[in-house]
Amino acid sequence: MFAFLLRRLIWGALTLWVVVTVSFFLMRNVEGGPFDGERTLDPVIKANIERQYHLDWPLWKQYLQYVGPFNLDETSGIFSTKTVPAPDGTGEIENPDYREDVFGGVLAFDLGPSFKLKDYSVNDIIGQSLPVSVALGSIGLIWALLLGLTAGVASALQRGTGWDLSLRLVATFGIALPNFVIAGFLILLFAFNIDGLPVAGWGAPRHILLPSLALGAPFAAYIARLTRTGMLEVFSQDHIRTARAKGLPDHLVLFRHSLKGGLLPVVSYLGPAVAGILTGSLVIERLFGIPGTGSHFVNSALNRDYTLAMGVTILYTVLVYSLNTLVDLAYTLLDPRIKLEES
Repeated sequence: MFAFLLRRLIWGALTLWVVVTVSFFLMRNVEGGPFDGERTLDPVIKANIERQYHLDWPLWKQYLQYVGPFNLDETSGIFSTKTVPAPDGTGEIENPDYREDVFGGVLAFDLGPSFKLKDYSVNDIIGQSLPVSVALGSIGLIWALLLGLTAGVASALQRGTGWDLSLRLVATFGIALPNFVIAGFLILLFAFNIDGLPVAGWGAPRHILLPSLALGAPFAAYIARLTRTGMLEVFSQDHIRTARAKGLPDHLVLFRHSLKGGLLPVVSYLGPAVAGILTGSLVIERLFGIPGTGSHFVNSALNRDYTLAMGVTILYTVLVYSLNTLVDLAYTLLDPRIKLEES
């Protein structure tokens, strides 16, 4: 177990470094910048702003170094500067907290300021928006598991019947339709025909029902198909036939002997599913006006907000890699025959 986790940690650090490096140079080579807009800035003003944020540095230096003035001062709530007002009000004195050319940044878990959201650091933005995205994704995953497992088990138990055909047809539609199409149908339905559930906003439990359902529905369809396939494979095994031959009730055969083995395909899918829910929430949060990390990521890409885009990219990379590792560990709990590679 320790060797497995250590190897995963090393590969995780290498993966994160590759993602950060590729993302950094791709963002810097895209046309436009964080200070370009419909109104063209005077070249001198633009040069001064870029100099303030050190965007005039060579790329290798921007990649390796991080400048201290972008740290948020905890007492004053503003970013540190080279000088601060003197306590007696007579002028300016050197700021003792000012740091310059500090190696690290990402390595120090300090992602710098947002270029567009003034007086906010990337850490602040992620800290405020991540709980919203986690809540949305968690409820979406619950919807996916609840609907998918129920439909998959029911379809397997009713194999060859009209119920089986109907459930498989619904699952096929769920797989074919992207979440933003499902979200559009829900918005049209509840905005113009059915009152009671809001189609935008955040703050109350009822705000989360529609976006989480739209987010989880396509994954519920995949889970339903995987569950049906896994359950049918388990039903054909010898120990299930033996249990039925001994006269065990159907519910004991299902919950005690069949379900754990039938869920293995679903467990292997949970890692990519959670990753898909995280990335899928980018669109859902925009459609439903939810102030989550996905909305900030979309805005950062549109605004060329380099630091915020980098921060969310790092966050998603760490989450996806960690969740896939947890899925591998969960395999050994569901099936003792599966062993972790220790070499």
